[in-house]
Amino acid sequence: MRKFLLTALALTAFSGCARGPFSSLPPRTPSAVQAQAQAETRDTAALLDDIQERTFRYFWDLADPTTGLIPDRWPTRSFASVSATGFGLTAYAIGAEHGWITREQARERTLATLRFLVSAPQGEAATGITGHRGFFYHFLHPSTGLRFERVELSTIDSTFLYAGALFAAGYFDRDQDAEREIRTLAETLYARADWTWAQPRPPAVVHGWHPETGWIPSDWRGYNEAMRVAQKMGYVQGIAKYTGKPAVSWDRRFGVEVAGNSSFSVADTNRRNPRKVC
Repeated sequence: MRKFLLTALALTAFSGCARGPFSSLPPRTPSAVQAQAQAETRDTAALLDDIQERTFRYFWDLADPTTGLIPDRWPTRSFASVSATGFGLTAYAIGAEHGWITREQARERTLATLRFLVSAPQGEAATGITGHRGFFYHFLHPSTGLRFERVELSTIDSTFLYAGALFAAGYFDRDQDAEREIRTLAETLYARADWTWAQPRPPAVVHGWHPETGWIPSDWRGYNEAMRVAQKMGYVQGIAKYTGKPAVSWDRRFGVEVAGNSSFSVADTNRRNPRKVC
């Protein structure tokens, strides 16, 4: 009991001392609160601007000058990444909008990159090739764009590349030769992807393919990158007048009920699709 009373007295004395200095401070006026909020907003905006420009500089400064391909990492020596190249195609337009580069510079870099990608060799061979059936290998040699070692032909990484190309096509919308060519090249790039071929276990889309061993034994299903694959397949199905590819419902293909205002849960999706691995 004595120990309890001593502890209570000590806490009371401490709390009294803690209140003293703060109770003597003048109340903050609304203008002071507003000024602090504005200062914090300016600091946050400056931080975000710095992060955005640094991110942009990664893509702008590190792209291969011949192919336009972007390295997978830096500063260690790295192969080029197909998905990173897609992010780069998005970054150039953002850089132009921020004034970090001119629209002309962004247009020139975008055009050079798309020209290379569309003209790069495709085929079923294991070497000397950039892609197959309109898709691209996950990693490429930066200066040549050819397949790096024995990496897979990747549907999801190709999808990120298509997304960047489509973004560029939407941004460069002027009635001008170079910008018209960007739009044409972007359409060619995504339209030639053979999604029917990439469904060895229809209607699901496979993760990838190796010329040495064939299909990867996993498909895109559920609430994950499959949604990005589905979005790009939607673009292809939207131009079915010349691809001839029939539309398949989202639920059947990816196991996610989102079309037609249906609801879904990730748990239900995974239960219905036990083969989902990502």
